[in-house]
Amino acid sequence: MTKNRKNIFFLWILILCLIGVNHKAKAKEPLEKGNFFWHWHRKTCLTEENVKKILQFNIKGIFFHMGEFDYYRDKPRFKSFEFQADTFKKLKDLNSIQVHLVYTFSGTPKKAFVKYFNDNTEEAIEFVLEEIESNLNVFQGKGLKISGIQLDMETNLQLRNYTQLINTVARRFGRDYLISITPRVYWYKKKGFRELIKNVDFIVPMIYDYSIGKRAKSLMKVTDIKWIKNVLKKYKRLKKPFYAGLPTYSYCKIYNKKGRRVESWAILSVKEVSENKDFRLIKTKKGKGQNTYVFKAVCNTKLSGYTFSPGWIVKFNIITLELVKKYMNLVDTMNAHNLLGVAFFRYGYFKENLVLNEIEIAQALGYNEVKGCIPKGEVVINREDYKQLAIGEEVKINLLLINAGDQDSYVGRGANQLRFEVENGEIIKYDEGKFDSIKREKEKLIFREKHLSVNEAVYSGLIKIEVKAIPLILKISAKSLQLNKKAWCQSEKEVIKLFPLEEKIKFFIKREVKKKQTIDEEIRKRSQAEKQDETNPEKEKEINNQTETQKKDEDETNLETNSGIEREGKEQNQSQGGTKKEEDKKKVVP
Repeated sequence: MTKNRKNIFFLWILILCLIGVNHKAKAKEPLEKGNFFWHWHRKTCLTEENVKKILQFNIKGIFFHMGEFDYYRDKPRFKSFEFQADTFKKLKDLNSIQVHLVYTFSGTPKKAFVKYFNDNTEEAIEFVLEEIESNLNVFQGKGLKISGIQLDMETNLQLRNYTQLINTVARRFGRDYLISITPRVYWYKKKGFRELIKNVDFIVPMIYDYSIGKRAKSLMKVTDIKWIKNVLKKYKRLKKPFYAGLPTYSYCKIYNKKGRRVESWAILSVKEVSENKDFRLIKTKKGKGQNTYVFKAVCNTKLSGYTFSPGWIVKFNIITLELVKKYMNLVDTMNAHNLLGVAFFRYGYFKENLVLNEIEIAQALGYNEVKGCIPKGEVVINREDYKQLAIGEEVKINLLLINAGDQDSYVGRGANQLRFEVENGEIIKYDEGKFDSIKREKEKLIFREKHLSVNEAVYSGLIKIEVKAIPLILKISAKSLQLNKKAWCQSEKEVIKLFPLEEKIKFFIKREVKKKQTIDEEIRKRSQAEKQDETNPEKEKEINNQTETQKKDEDETNLETNSGIEREGKEQNQSQGGTKKEEDKKKVVP
């Protein structure tokens, strides 16, 4: 009986070992160098086009915001990503890269999960584990490959309790999934931080929100290149694998008349504020990859759901491709074995305000060429006016300024200019139209626009010109100050000559007649040259000699070819005879 019990005991140990071996066979993926994106908004799903673009970037993976834990009506709850019918299909296309599920924890006073977590740690941890396990079960059931779990707890936390949560998650899921956290930059100074990161596979320090600008006059900056360099050095010393969390978003904040911040994350674009006549540009500052623009409301107004009073401030800090390229270069040149790459916060959708979109990120990573802001001027004229084009008559035109590039312009009072000049005419009337301002210098007009976004077209009001002579000559050129560099992009000056419709037809007829005359002249010259060659006896002798030599050459070549054919025939006969003899020999041999 005892022997049977021992055998059963050893059998159970063997089964457990086999289970352990099988479990290790499905081990988590190795850590490799590369770049990541955070996909953040719970209500916005990736499209098929987004997935294609992501796969083209050659990135390592995505940190997918699965949801947020919060505390509501005396109960913990989980606000999950809002799945759609085709969500799993789209995410399944990402199986070729890593997908990590990200879990955040609310820290605001009204719905603070973190407070509940600190007061009821064991209970809260169990709630978190059950939710993660449920999510993993759904993803696996739908055939989606999940590579890791990321915890993002930031505010009002106690490191001791957070360490307990991380260790529990690592014990439960660490065999099959990569475990990571997103610490705030200054946490490395805290006592117990090394213990906190002991059981995670890697960390992603959030190197953004450098200075949030509590007041209108205080510094407002998303990040800083020197700060990034310093942080990378600090985390290099920890010898823990890490990705540098760096921003692709910009700031827009609203301040009241007293300079107090009333909106921390205003969703406004530079374009809509700069084009609104109720705001005045009061300050611009060009930084190293970050540009600051400050606008002031001049009256009571509303814009995109925000209400403004006179004296209120809208302040922007705009991230440019220049900065993204700089910190990518910084990461590449940093001699740190534990620095694995960059995690971009966050993935920006096409035409999303204040976030670099997928095209711009591709340019920053070097996959697409950056064209910049390319200004183009255009004259718009009604064809009916050609009929009335005569000395003393009026011509009516409009002007267009178009950004034909792939980046916005800089923001400034004269950042975009359209220059228009008239010869053989006098400007009688002009109107700025949609431009910010206009300046006249004799028969020259200079239109100014503070900001020109990608594909934007700004048009002038009606311009009336009195014709003084024919042709009426119009000259137009444009220039824009670039977003990333202290340089202008200037278009070539276009010269347009206007004739009356009848004169224009006559002009084309004359041009065609001239072309025909030149062709006839060339034909006549050739025929004369041929006649001279025929009448010249020396030329005839040369021609005869050439024909005789050609005939001799032909005869020689014919002889050579005939002899060659004969030789080939003989060789073939000899070879056939040789093969026949060989065959006869083979037959004789037993």
